[in-house]
Amino acid sequence: TIQNDSLNISLKRLQLNEYNGLSLKNLSFNAEIGKHGGHIDKFSLQFPKSSLSIPTLLGTWTHLPGNEGIKEWLKEVFWRGEMSLNLTPSDFKALVPRLANVDTPIMLTAQMFGSEACVNIPDISISNGGSFDFNAKAFIQEYTTSPQYIIDISRLQTNARLQHYLTNMLNGEGKEVSPILTRLDTLHLSGRIHISEEAQNANLL
Repeated sequence: TIQNDSLNISLKRLQLNEYNGLSLKNLSFNAEIGKHGGHIDKFSLQFPKSSLSIPTLLGTWTHLPGNEGIKEWLKEVFWRGEMSLNLTPSDFKALVPRLANVDTPIMLTAQMFGSEACVNIPDISISNGGSFDFNAKAFIQEYTTSPQYIIDISRLQTNARLQHYLTNMLNGEGKEVSPILTRLDTLHLSGRIHISEEAQNANLL
């Protein structure tokens, strides 16, 4: 439904099968956009072994885009939401053939909110079934002009199985893992990472 000051969309089901093997099982969501805000509810993107779920994504603004242009209008937008991603790389072997045998899923959950000036992620977790476990909070400031990234890592744990996983994913089955990587065994890390535009321009990272 489209009106002068609102847009309502309800997508119940969208399924696609691409010639080379990429298969989208279902895409569905409800969306409402009005003068002073909008929201997307029950967003679900499903592949054979992967899925992306966004229960609610909310946005507020003082007015709809006008003659000032999208970039200026974005300065008035505030948004918040959360997401849950279950990614199995082999679902995308049609795009990257070397992912064909990578069936270990990667799970990601995140809560976030922000505006044109900054993005705050108070909680982000990533894991892949035992060989990688990551939990942190992040803050991105002035990302459209002079970006700065602050990441507080509360938990980063890996073990030798992660080295096998990455080597097989990047180089294919049958490649030997570097002895240096296998000797690392289990790693436990925590701390803060601060990345400024100056550091990036100086090629320090």
